[in-house]
Amino acid sequence: MLFKYSSLLALATFFSSIAADAKHNPVKDALSNFFFSVAAGKPFDPPDKDVTHATFDEAGNIPLRPLRQVGTYKGISYNGFQLVSLPAGGLIAQSGNNVALYGTQGATNLGRPNLETADNPFDLYEFYFGCVLLGTDGPIFDSPQPCTLTIKSERQDGSQFSQQFRSAPDSPLQARMFRAIVDKNFTGIRVVRFETLPDLQVVTIFDNFAYTLNTK
Repeated sequence: MLFKYSSLLALATFFSSIAADAKHNPVKDALSNFFFSVAAGKPFDPPDKDVTHATFDEAGNIPLRPLRQVGTYKGISYNGFQLVSLPAGGLIAQSGNNVALYGTQGATNLGRPNLETADNPFDLYEFYFGCVLLGTDGPIFDSPQPCTLTIKSERQDGSQFSQQFRSAPDSPLQARMFRAIVDKNFTGIRVVRFETLPDLQVVTIFDNFAYTLNTK
């Protein structure tokens, strides 16, 4: 690493003080967040070795109806997740057009959402997510919404961990997905459960899960 910890912390403090004395500036905010994350020792990218990237883009264009479950994809069972192609505008997929989604409290009739492996545990590194309004006929993709996502993991020995993320779109008409970097407690896990707030008001959309399957 080119910078020492003390230098990174000083840079983080510098950008934070600028943001406090000026109006909201996305560039300054991004730089400040970058240096704070490095100084705190948070990972930016998962390791290159044996990392699986679940982009959902191999299936071509997928309509919203009829409901199509993701099922087992690249070694992991996506229980309660639906596969769909995002239309133009609104929430923007991280890669391609295909995404996985669920409606809170089983609004899509697919059950409580979770990722699970049948045999070998996995290490989850990151994913992208965002929320859109849930209408009477399903997701309103051109209406990005703020939401809070909680993920809860369970290891083979029964230990459990949780982490929370907040997605707040810059525009009510179009927004990019939020990058959720998972902490190191989400290693050697068999199940990750997902919960979104506000309840019954949004559909949560995911793309580009990055993980490693641990083989025996």
